[in-house]
Amino acid sequence: MEVDGAGNLYVSTFNGGGNPGRIIKYNASSNYTTSTTMPLYDNDWWINYYAGVTVDGAGNVWALNLDEHELVCFTAASSYNSYYVVTNNGDIYQSTSRTGGANPTVYLFSGPEGIQFDASGNLWIANNNDWTKTNGTGEGTLVKIDASYITSLLGSPVSGSGAGGQTSSYTVPTTDATVYHIPGSKPGGIRFDGNTLFINDQGTNQGNTWNVNGEVWKWDITTTFDAANAVSSAIHTTYPGYGGMDFNNFALFPLPIEMTSFSVKKVGNTANIQWVTASETNCSHFEIQRSVDATNFETIFRINGTNKQTKNYYQYNDNNLPKQANVAYYRIKQVDNDGTETISSVRTIGIDRKNLVSISPNPTQSDATSLTIDNDTNEEFTMIRIYSAQGHLEKTLKYPLHLGVNKLKVSTFDLVKNMHIINIIIGNVAINTKLLVN
Repeated sequence: MEVDGAGNLYVSTFNGGGNPGRIIKYNASSNYTTSTTMPLYDNDWWINYYAGVTVDGAGNVWALNLDEHELVCFTAASSYNSYYVVTNNGDIYQSTSRTGGANPTVYLFSGPEGIQFDASGNLWIANNNDWTKTNGTGEGTLVKIDASYITSLLGSPVSGSGAGGQTSSYTVPTTDATVYHIPGSKPGGIRFDGNTLFINDQGTNQGNTWNVNGEVWKWDITTTFDAANAVSSAIHTTYPGYGGMDFNNFALFPLPIEMTSFSVKKVGNTANIQWVTASETNCSHFEIQRSVDATNFETIFRINGTNKQTKNYYQYNDNNLPKQANVAYYRIKQVDNDGTETISSVRTIGIDRKNLVSISPNPTQSDATSLTIDNDTNEEFTMIRIYSAQGHLEKTLKYPLHLGVNKLKVSTFDLVKNMHIINIIIGNVAINTKLLVN
Protein backbone atom coordinates (compact mmCIF):
# COMPACT_ATOMS: atom_id res chain seq x y z
CA MET A 1 0.00 0.00 0.00
CA GLU A 2 1.24 3.51 -0.84
CA VAL A 3 -0.02 7.10 -0.66
CA ASP A 4 1.09 9.79 -3.14
CA GLY A 5 1.54 13.51 -2.52
CA ALA A 6 -2.11 14.21 -3.40
CA GLY A 7 -3.37 11.66 -0.87
CA ASN A 8 -4.40 9.02 -3.43
CA LEU A 9 -4.14 5.48 -2.07
CA TYR A 10 -2.56 2.61 -4.04
CA VAL A 11 -3.38 -0.95 -2.93
CA SER A 12 -1.91 -4.24 -4.15
CA THR A 13 -3.97 -7.42 -4.00
CA PHE A 14 -3.10 -11.07 -4.46
CA ASN A 15 -4.83 -13.87 -6.32
CA GLY A 16 -7.50 -15.71 -4.38
CA GLY A 17 -10.88 -17.33 -4.87
CA GLY A 18 -10.36 -17.41 -8.62
CA ASN A 19 -9.78 -13.64 -8.73
CA PRO A 20 -6.49 -12.25 -10.07
CA GLY A 21 -4.31 -9.91 -8.10
CA ARG A 22 -4.61 -6.26 -9.14
CA ILE A 23 -3.23 -2.80 -8.40
CA ILE A 24 -5.99 -0.33 -7.48
CA LYS A 25 -5.78 3.44 -7.08
CA TYR A 26 -8.36 4.99 -4.73
CA ASN A 27 -8.90 8.69 -5.43
CA ALA A 28 -8.56 11.15 -2.54
CA SER A 29 -10.64 13.75 -4.43
CA SER A 30 -13.74 11.54 -4.06
CA ASN A 31 -12.99 10.62 -0.44
CA TYR A 32 -11.87 7.22 -1.81
CA THR A 33 -15.31 6.33 -3.21
CA THR A 34 -13.94 6.11 -6.78
CA SER A 35 -11.01 4.07 -7.99
CA THR A 36 -8.96 2.98 -11.00
CA THR A 37 -8.09 -0.69 -11.44
CA MET A 38 -4.96 -1.24 -13.48
CA PRO A 39 -5.07 -3.84 -16.27
CA LEU A 40 -3.93 -7.44 -16.12
CA TYR A 41 -0.70 -7.82 -18.05
CA ASP A 42 -1.16 -11.59 -18.15
CA ASN A 43 -4.46 -13.44 -18.53
CA ASP A 44 -3.38 -16.21 -16.16
CA TRP A 45 -5.04 -15.08 -12.93
CA TRP A 46 -2.80 -17.25 -10.77
CA ILE A 47 0.43 -15.41 -11.49
CA ASN A 48 -0.92 -11.96 -10.69
CA TYR A 49 0.16 -11.98 -7.04
CA TYR A 50 1.22 -8.46 -6.12
CA ALA A 51 3.26 -7.50 -3.06
CA GLY A 52 4.85 -4.04 -2.71
CA VAL A 53 3.71 -0.97 -4.64
CA THR A 54 5.13 2.56 -4.86
CA VAL A 55 4.67 5.75 -6.93
CA ASP A 56 7.37 7.91 -8.51
CA GLY A 57 7.35 11.71 -8.76
CA ALA A 58 5.67 11.63 -12.18
CA GLY A 59 2.80 9.48 -10.88
CA ASN A 60 3.88 6.21 -12.49
CA VAL A 61 2.94 3.20 -10.37
CA TRP A 62 5.57 0.51 -9.75
CA ALA A 63 4.53 -2.89 -8.41
CA LEU A 64 6.12 -6.27 -7.70
CA ASN A 65 4.64 -9.55 -8.93
CA LEU A 66 5.82 -11.89 -6.21
CA ASP A 67 4.89 -15.19 -7.88
CA GLU A 68 6.39 -14.40 -11.27
CA HIS A 69 9.41 -12.50 -9.88
CA GLU A 70 8.76 -9.43 -12.04
CA LEU A 71 8.63 -5.64 -11.81
CA VAL A 72 5.68 -3.85 -13.45
CA CYS A 73 5.25 -0.11 -14.10
CA PHE A 74 1.83 1.33 -15.00
CA THR A 75 2.32 4.70 -16.72
CA ALA A 76 0.55 7.84 -15.56
CA ALA A 77 0.65 9.29 -19.10
CA SER A 78 -1.65 6.49 -20.29
CA SER A 79 -3.96 6.80 -17.26
CA TYR A 80 -2.39 3.48 -16.17
CA ASN A 81 -3.61 1.63 -19.26
CA SER A 82 -0.09 0.93 -20.57
CA TYR A 83 2.71 -0.76 -18.69
CA TYR A 84 6.29 -1.95 -18.69
CA VAL A 85 7.31 -5.42 -17.52
CA VAL A 86 10.86 -6.07 -16.28
CA THR A 87 11.85 -9.72 -15.85
CA ASN A 88 14.83 -11.74 -14.66
CA ASN A 89 17.90 -12.07 -16.84
CA GLY A 90 19.28 -15.26 -15.33
CA ASP A 91 21.39 -15.98 -12.27
CA ILE A 92 24.05 -13.42 -13.27
CA TYR A 93 24.04 -10.58 -10.72
CA GLN A 94 26.99 -10.52 -8.32
CA SER A 95 25.87 -9.88 -4.74
CA THR A 96 27.70 -8.20 -1.85
CA SER A 97 27.48 -9.81 1.59
CA ARG A 98 26.97 -7.74 4.75
CA THR A 99 29.38 -9.97 6.64
CA GLY A 100 32.07 -10.09 3.97
CA GLY A 101 31.52 -13.75 3.22
CA ALA A 102 30.73 -15.43 -0.09
CA ASN A 103 29.28 -13.20 -2.81
CA PRO A 104 27.29 -15.58 -5.04
CA THR A 105 25.56 -14.61 -8.26
CA VAL A 106 21.80 -14.29 -7.82
CA TYR A 107 18.59 -13.40 -9.63
CA LEU A 108 17.57 -9.76 -9.67
CA PHE A 109 13.98 -10.60 -8.67
CA SER A 110 13.44 -13.51 -6.32
CA GLY A 111 10.17 -13.43 -4.40
CA PRO A 112 10.21 -9.59 -4.54
CA GLU A 113 8.15 -7.88 -1.82
CA GLY A 114 9.35 -4.42 -0.71
CA ILE A 115 9.82 -1.52 -3.16
CA GLN A 116 10.80 2.15 -2.67
CA PHE A 117 12.54 4.99 -4.51
CA ASP A 118 15.37 6.84 -2.78
CA ALA A 119 15.81 10.62 -3.01
CA SER A 120 18.06 10.26 -6.07
CA GLY A 121 15.50 8.29 -8.07
CA ASN A 122 17.14 4.87 -7.66
CA LEU A 123 14.63 2.04 -7.21
CA TRP A 124 15.20 -0.35 -4.30
CA ILE A 125 13.62 -3.81 -4.07
CA ALA A 126 13.65 -6.33 -1.23
CA ASN A 127 13.67 -9.98 -2.34
CA ASN A 128 12.25 -12.47 0.14
CA ASN A 129 13.81 -15.32 -1.88
CA ASP A 130 11.15 -17.86 -0.87
CA TRP A 131 11.17 -19.76 -4.14
CA THR A 132 14.33 -19.53 -6.20
CA LYS A 133 16.74 -19.60 -3.24
CA THR A 134 19.81 -19.10 -5.43
CA ASN A 135 21.55 -17.51 -2.47
CA GLY A 136 20.92 -20.32 0.03
CA THR A 137 17.79 -21.41 1.88
CA GLY A 138 15.94 -18.44 3.31
CA GLU A 139 18.49 -15.82 2.25
CA GLY A 140 17.00 -12.82 0.54
CA THR A 141 18.59 -9.81 -1.15
CA LEU A 142 18.35 -6.05 -1.54
CA VAL A 143 18.50 -4.65 -5.06
CA LYS A 144 19.23 -1.10 -6.25
CA ILE A 145 18.25 -0.34 -9.85
CA ASP A 146 19.95 2.83 -11.03
CA ALA A 147 17.88 5.93 -11.79
CA SER A 148 19.46 6.10 -15.25
CA TYR A 149 17.92 2.75 -16.16
CA ILE A 150 14.49 3.87 -14.89
CA THR A 151 14.69 6.95 -17.14
CA SER A 152 15.77 4.82 -20.11
CA LEU A 153 12.97 2.32 -19.53
CA LEU A 154 10.30 5.04 -19.42
CA GLY A 155 11.54 6.34 -22.77
CA SER A 156 11.18 2.92 -24.42
CA PRO A 157 8.11 1.34 -26.06
CA VAL A 158 5.68 -0.09 -23.52
CA SER A 159 5.35 -3.83 -22.94
CA GLY A 160 1.59 -3.81 -23.41
CA SER A 161 -1.69 -1.95 -23.00
CA GLY A 162 -5.13 -2.70 -21.62
CA ALA A 163 -6.77 -5.97 -22.54
CA GLY A 164 -4.27 -6.50 -25.36
CA GLY A 165 -1.88 -8.14 -22.93
CA GLN A 166 1.87 -8.14 -22.71
CA THR A 167 3.80 -8.23 -25.99
CA SER A 168 7.35 -7.61 -24.76
CA SER A 169 9.47 -7.32 -21.62
CA TYR A 170 12.75 -5.82 -20.47
CA THR A 171 15.75 -6.92 -18.42
CA VAL A 172 18.19 -4.82 -16.40
CA PRO A 173 21.87 -4.87 -17.46
CA THR A 174 24.24 -5.94 -14.69
CA THR A 175 25.90 -2.51 -14.94
CA ASP A 176 22.63 -0.84 -13.92
CA ALA A 177 21.91 -2.87 -10.77
CA THR A 178 23.61 -3.55 -7.44
CA VAL A 179 22.65 -6.50 -5.22
CA TYR A 180 23.25 -6.88 -1.47
CA HIS A 181 22.40 -9.67 0.94
CA ILE A 182 22.23 -10.16 4.70
CA PRO A 183 23.02 -13.85 5.32
CA GLY A 184 20.05 -15.70 6.76
CA SER A 185 17.60 -12.84 6.12
CA LYS A 186 14.19 -12.79 4.42
CA PRO A 187 13.61 -9.10 3.53
CA GLY A 188 10.00 -7.95 3.21
CA GLY A 189 8.83 -4.35 3.41
CA ILE A 190 11.32 -1.47 3.15
CA ARG A 191 11.09 2.26 3.77
CA PHE A 192 13.45 5.25 3.56
CA ASP A 193 13.95 7.92 6.20
CA GLY A 194 16.28 10.30 4.37
CA ASN A 195 19.26 8.18 3.34
CA THR A 196 18.52 5.51 5.95
CA LEU A 197 16.89 2.37 4.60
CA PHE A 198 14.82 0.32 7.05
CA ILE A 199 14.34 -3.34 6.16
CA ASN A 200 11.78 -5.75 7.57
CA ASP A 201 13.52 -9.11 8.01
CA GLN A 202 10.86 -11.80 8.34
CA GLY A 203 13.32 -14.22 9.91
CA THR A 204 15.25 -17.24 8.70
CA ASN A 205 13.92 -20.57 7.53
CA GLN A 206 15.08 -23.31 9.90
CA GLY A 207 13.89 -26.71 8.75
CA ASN A 208 10.09 -26.59 8.74
CA THR A 209 10.02 -23.60 11.09
CA TRP A 210 9.51 -20.23 9.47
CA ASN A 211 9.57 -16.68 10.80
CA VAL A 212 12.09 -16.98 13.63
CA ASN A 213 14.39 -14.16 14.70
CA GLY A 214 12.41 -11.51 12.82
CA GLU A 215 13.76 -7.97 13.17
CA VAL A 216 14.19 -4.62 11.45
CA TRP A 217 17.57 -3.65 9.96
CA LYS A 218 18.72 -0.14 9.12
CA TRP A 219 21.47 1.08 6.80
CA ASP A 220 22.57 4.53 5.64
CA ILE A 221 22.94 3.87 1.91
CA THR A 222 25.67 6.51 1.62
CA THR A 223 27.94 4.24 3.70
CA THR A 224 29.60 0.92 2.91
CA PHE A 225 27.32 -2.11 3.13
CA ASP A 226 28.95 -4.09 5.94
CA ALA A 227 28.39 -5.28 9.50
CA ALA A 228 29.44 -1.91 10.92
CA ASN A 229 26.86 0.13 8.98
CA ALA A 230 23.99 -2.27 8.19
CA VAL A 231 22.82 -2.97 11.73
CA SER A 232 19.81 -4.13 13.68
CA SER A 233 17.51 -1.32 14.84
CA ALA A 234 16.81 -3.30 18.04
CA ILE A 235 13.23 -3.86 16.89
CA HIS A 236 12.41 -7.57 17.08
CA THR A 237 9.18 -9.30 16.18
CA THR A 238 7.95 -12.58 14.78
CA TYR A 239 7.12 -11.78 11.13
CA PRO A 240 7.48 -8.09 10.33
CA GLY A 241 6.04 -6.80 7.07
CA TYR A 242 4.94 -8.52 3.88
CA GLY A 243 5.74 -6.14 1.07
CA GLY A 244 4.80 -3.02 3.01
CA MET A 245 6.31 -0.92 5.77
CA ASP A 246 5.72 2.51 7.22
CA PHE A 247 6.41 4.39 10.40
CA ASN A 248 6.31 7.80 11.99
CA ASN A 249 10.04 8.26 11.68
CA PHE A 250 10.18 11.16 14.11
CA ALA A 251 8.32 9.30 16.85
CA LEU A 252 10.41 6.14 16.49
CA PHE A 253 13.75 7.93 16.11
CA PRO A 254 12.98 11.35 17.63
CA LEU A 255 14.62 14.62 16.75
CA PRO A 256 15.77 16.75 19.71
CA ILE A 257 12.62 18.87 19.54
CA GLU A 258 10.33 15.80 19.41
CA MET A 259 8.86 16.36 15.96
CA THR A 260 5.94 13.98 15.57
CA SER A 261 4.88 14.54 11.96
CA PHE A 262 5.98 16.18 8.72
CA SER A 263 3.93 16.16 5.51
CA VAL A 264 3.98 17.84 2.12
CA LYS A 265 0.90 17.74 -0.10
CA LYS A 266 0.24 19.34 -3.46
CA VAL A 267 -2.86 21.52 -3.55
CA GLY A 268 -3.36 22.98 -7.03
CA ASN A 269 -0.10 24.72 -7.90
CA THR A 270 0.96 24.99 -4.26
CA ALA A 271 2.89 22.70 -1.94
CA ASN A 272 1.27 22.67 1.51
CA ILE A 273 3.91 21.90 4.15
CA GLN A 274 2.93 20.99 7.71
CA TRP A 275 4.81 19.72 10.72
CA VAL A 276 4.05 19.18 14.39
CA THR A 277 6.30 19.10 17.44
CA ALA A 278 5.29 17.47 20.73
CA SER A 279 7.48 19.89 22.72
CA GLU A 280 10.39 22.26 22.17
CA THR A 281 13.41 23.18 24.26
CA ASN A 282 16.35 25.39 23.25
CA CYS A 283 14.95 25.71 19.71
CA SER A 284 16.07 28.76 17.72
CA HIS A 285 14.19 28.26 14.46
CA PHE A 286 13.08 26.00 11.63
CA GLU A 287 13.98 26.32 7.95
CA ILE A 288 12.05 24.74 5.09
CA GLN A 289 14.49 23.68 2.40
CA ARG A 290 13.69 22.71 -1.18
CA SER A 291 15.61 20.94 -3.95
CA VAL A 292 15.01 19.84 -7.52
CA ASP A 293 17.70 17.13 -7.52
CA ALA A 294 17.53 15.75 -3.93
CA THR A 295 21.13 16.92 -3.40
CA ASN A 296 21.32 20.71 -3.51
CA PHE A 297 18.82 22.30 -1.09
CA GLU A 298 17.95 25.98 -0.64
CA THR A 299 16.08 27.60 2.25
CA ILE A 300 12.73 29.02 1.13
CA PHE A 301 11.17 29.83 4.52
CA ARG A 302 12.25 30.41 8.13
CA ILE A 303 10.18 30.57 11.32
CA ASN A 304 11.21 30.87 14.95
CA GLY A 305 10.49 28.02 17.37
CA THR A 306 7.92 28.47 20.14
CA ASN A 307 9.86 26.52 22.81
CA LYS A 308 6.53 25.50 24.35
CA GLN A 309 6.22 22.17 26.14
CA THR A 310 2.97 21.41 24.32
CA LYS A 311 2.06 20.47 20.77
CA ASN A 312 3.11 23.09 18.24
CA TYR A 313 1.61 23.23 14.75
CA TYR A 314 3.43 24.78 11.79
CA GLN A 315 2.32 25.36 8.20
CA TYR A 316 3.71 26.99 5.07
CA ASN A 317 2.48 27.17 1.47
CA ASP A 318 5.11 27.14 -1.26
CA ASN A 319 3.43 29.08 -4.06
CA ASN A 320 6.49 29.19 -6.31
CA LEU A 321 7.06 25.62 -7.33
CA PRO A 322 10.25 25.14 -9.35
CA LYS A 323 9.75 25.11 -13.11
CA GLN A 324 12.82 23.10 -14.04
CA ALA A 325 11.81 19.74 -12.55
CA ASN A 326 9.01 17.16 -12.35
CA VAL A 327 9.64 16.57 -8.65
CA ALA A 328 10.26 18.93 -5.72
CA TYR A 329 12.05 17.65 -2.62
CA TYR A 330 11.42 19.19 0.81
CA ARG A 331 13.07 18.83 4.21
CA ILE A 332 13.12 20.75 7.49
CA LYS A 333 16.27 22.01 9.18
CA GLN A 334 15.87 22.64 12.90
CA VAL A 335 18.49 24.85 14.56
CA ASP A 336 19.09 25.00 18.33
CA ASN A 337 20.15 28.17 20.16
CA ASP A 338 23.72 26.83 20.30
CA GLY A 339 23.79 26.38 16.51
CA THR A 340 23.29 22.60 16.49
CA GLU A 341 21.40 21.57 13.35
CA THR A 342 19.12 18.59 12.75
CA ILE A 343 17.87 17.67 9.27
CA SER A 344 14.57 15.85 8.77
CA SER A 345 13.85 13.15 6.25
CA VAL A 346 12.82 14.22 2.74
CA ARG A 347 9.27 14.54 1.40
CA THR A 348 8.45 14.83 -2.32
CA ILE A 349 5.66 16.04 -4.58
CA GLY A 350 5.20 15.72 -8.32
CA ILE A 351 4.96 18.93 -10.37
CA ASP A 352 2.66 19.22 -13.36
CA ARG A 353 4.59 20.97 -16.14
CA LYS A 354 1.75 20.95 -18.68
CA ASN A 355 1.23 24.70 -18.29
CA LEU A 356 4.63 25.23 -19.99
CA VAL A 357 3.41 23.53 -23.17
CA SER A 358 0.54 24.23 -25.56
CA ILE A 359 -0.50 22.73 -28.91
CA SER A 360 -2.48 24.58 -31.55
CA PRO A 361 -4.56 23.61 -33.35
CA ASN A 362 -5.69 20.75 -31.14
CA PRO A 363 -7.62 18.85 -32.44
CA THR A 364 -5.92 19.22 -35.81
CA GLN A 365 -7.04 18.28 -39.31
CA SER A 366 -3.97 19.67 -41.10
CA ASP A 367 -0.62 18.05 -41.88
CA ALA A 368 1.12 19.89 -39.05
CA THR A 369 0.48 21.52 -35.71
CA SER A 370 2.35 24.10 -33.64
CA LEU A 371 3.90 23.12 -30.31
CA THR A 372 4.72 26.08 -28.03
CA ILE A 373 7.23 25.53 -25.19
CA ASP A 374 7.93 28.19 -22.56
CA ASN A 375 11.51 27.20 -21.75
CA ASP A 376 12.82 28.62 -18.47
CA THR A 377 15.82 26.27 -18.27
CA ASN A 378 19.33 26.40 -19.70
CA GLU A 379 18.67 23.40 -21.93
CA GLU A 380 19.44 23.93 -25.63
CA PHE A 381 17.49 20.98 -27.05
CA THR A 382 14.23 19.12 -26.47
CA MET A 383 13.42 15.50 -27.33
CA ILE A 384 9.81 14.85 -28.38
CA ARG A 385 8.32 11.38 -28.58
CA ILE A 386 4.86 10.74 -29.99
CA TYR A 387 2.98 7.65 -28.82
CA SER A 388 -0.27 6.09 -29.93
CA ALA A 389 -3.17 5.92 -27.50
CA GLN A 390 -2.08 2.32 -26.85
CA GLY A 391 1.39 3.47 -25.82
CA HIS A 392 3.35 2.45 -28.95
CA LEU A 393 6.15 4.80 -29.99
CA GLU A 394 5.35 6.37 -33.38
CA LYS A 395 8.13 8.90 -33.89
CA THR A 396 10.99 10.67 -32.11
CA LEU A 397 11.92 14.30 -32.87
CA LYS A 398 14.70 16.62 -31.67
CA TYR A 399 14.48 20.41 -31.74
CA PRO A 400 16.84 23.23 -30.63
CA LEU A 401 15.58 25.47 -27.83
CA HIS A 402 16.28 29.00 -26.67
CA LEU A 403 15.32 30.66 -23.42
CA GLY A 404 11.72 31.84 -23.43
CA VAL A 405 8.90 30.99 -25.82
CA ASN A 406 9.70 28.47 -28.59
CA LYS A 407 7.22 27.66 -31.38
CA LEU A 408 7.95 24.32 -33.04
CA LYS A 409 6.26 22.85 -36.11
CA VAL A 410 5.34 19.20 -35.64
CA SER A 411 4.38 17.18 -38.70
CA THR A 412 1.20 15.12 -38.25
CA PHE A 413 0.48 13.91 -41.81
CA ASP A 414 1.79 10.42 -41.01
CA LEU A 415 -0.24 10.02 -37.80
CA VAL A 416 -3.46 8.01 -37.78
CA LYS A 417 -6.69 9.78 -36.94
CA ASN A 418 -6.86 9.16 -33.22
CA MET A 419 -5.63 10.42 -29.87
CA HIS A 420 -1.85 10.59 -29.42
CA ILE A 421 0.39 11.12 -26.38
CA ILE A 422 3.12 13.77 -26.78
CA ASN A 423 6.09 13.18 -24.45
CA ILE A 424 8.40 16.24 -24.22
CA ILE A 425 11.81 15.91 -22.53
CA ILE A 426 13.69 19.07 -21.53
CA GLY A 427 16.74 18.13 -19.50
CA ASN A 428 15.40 16.31 -16.42
CA VAL A 429 11.84 17.47 -17.04
CA ALA A 430 9.29 15.21 -18.73
CA ILE A 431 5.97 16.70 -19.84
CA ASN A 432 3.09 14.67 -21.25
CA THR A 433 0.17 16.11 -23.18
CA LYS A 434 -2.39 14.88 -25.69
CA LEU A 435 -3.01 15.61 -29.36
CA LEU A 436 -6.13 14.62 -31.27
CA VAL A 437 -5.68 14.12 -35.02
CA ASN A 438 -8.98 14.17 -36.96
